[in-house]
Amino acid sequence: MNSRLTVSLTALVAVLAAGPAHARKVAIKAGTIAPEGSVWHNALLKLGQEWSAASKGDVTLKIYPGGVAGDEGDMIRKMRIGQLHMGSVTGISLGQITRATLALQVPMLIRSLDELDYVREQLGPRVAAEMEKNGFVVLNWGDAGWVHLFSKALAKTPDDFRKLKYQTWSEDPASEKAWRAARFQPVPLSSTDVLTGLKTDMIQAFGPRPCSRSARSGSGSRSTWSPSIGRRSTGPRSSRRISGRRSTPRFARS
Repeated sequence: MNSRLTVSLTALVAVLAAGPAHARKVAIKAGTIAPEGSVWHNALLKLGQEWSAASKGDVTLKIYPGGVAGDEGDMIRKMRIGQLHMGSVTGISLGQITRATLALQVPMLIRSLDELDYVREQLGPRVAAEMEKNGFVVLNWGDAGWVHLFSKALAKTPDDFRKLKYQTWSEDPASEKAWRAARFQPVPLSSTDVLTGLKTDMIQAFGPRPCSRSARSGSGSRSTWSPSIGRRSTGPRSSRRISGRRSTPRFARS
């Protein structure tokens, strides 16, 4: 069994065992920007099957793929108020919960998955503690691949990219300021608006999350910009629905 799925399953079984002795039906709503039928969506489907089997049908996982539940920033807001109970969130969006996660995504700092694993093992417990302070329980860490830069016109150098309108994430104003300070032309957009932005020439370059639909829209640079980290987590409301108390964060190597 995939180690990431095992860790998530273990966390859920642990909190179920800690709950009341009588059986309770629990429906967990999960969001992801990963397209339906993608490897990331299929992993969630498998996870739901394993949770159902482990709980003898008492736990069901309803998945909203492809941005149906909104961009990752929208999913985080919905988890805060209980409209969603769980989300697979990547990259910059994690910074909405705690800015500490951005240390794992400094461009061109981490050069391999082995390096990422090592850094995450050292920082993971500290980051998880920060997330829990802000109301989120980490089920497990995962990887969404490497971020590459894409452009509609040939761009080989930083000056080439400065001539193009580059998409930055609407939920990360600090990133927009950094790009602008480096004399680029940032245009804040959510991941669900990227394809429309490309078609209308609102943007001409972007660095998509590998698991997003927009990452399939063309060819990009060969060099890796940064790893796209991710995590599955639940908000405080869903933790209480499952067990009556908060669950313990769990981690897995990617």
